[in-house]
Amino acid sequence: MGPCSEVAVSASISFLRRHRSADAHVASTPQGAGGGGIRLRGHVPTLSMAPVVITREFQFDAAHRILGHRGQCAWLHGHSYRIAVTVEAPELDALGMVMDFERLGCIVRAAIVDRWDPAALLSRADPLATAIAGIQAEAPERLVLFAENPTAEVLSQEAFHTIAKPLPEGITPTSVTVWETSNCRSEYRRADAGD
Repeated sequence: MGPCSEVAVSASISFLRRHRSADAHVASTPQGAGGGGIRLRGHVPTLSMAPVVITREFQFDAAHRILGHRGQCAWLHGHSYRIAVTVEAPELDALGMVMDFERLGCIVRAAIVDRWDPAALLSRADPLATAIAGIQAEAPERLVLFAENPTAEVLSQEAFHTIAKPLPEGITPTSVTVWETSNCRSEYRRADAGD
């Protein structure tokens, strides 16, 4: 038995001693008594693996305003947004991954970043939306309208639900965080989505 095997056996024995159940029994035998030191009898518990998560971050620039806001956010202004998308899988794939980071990147870019960067993000109720649509008629895709004001909270929810659709089977979004500035962010989690 090589050194890596000895470490693995030692770690397994240590785990079993700490988490002994009625079905498992760990006994020591003297090294010279023909046993090799450790004997396992009965059922050996297996470790249940918690879901594994990965996160990928992106940046995009967009303009927005908050219709009805009493401060500066009422005026059209822009942000260099940052978005972090976290997904999970119940187990790793054959390559030892939740999913390939590049594939996740392609999905998020197509679903969110390419649509919102650069764009004017406005509420459908905002009268400025009609004006912008008329001014930039040659690029209608650069105006993105939302049912509500495009706050960081609304953007994180919208991104979460939009990204969930094209993910591969077995991969689910865990959270989406949108930073409006370096110290202001909103996180929308799967628990918030009611899943």
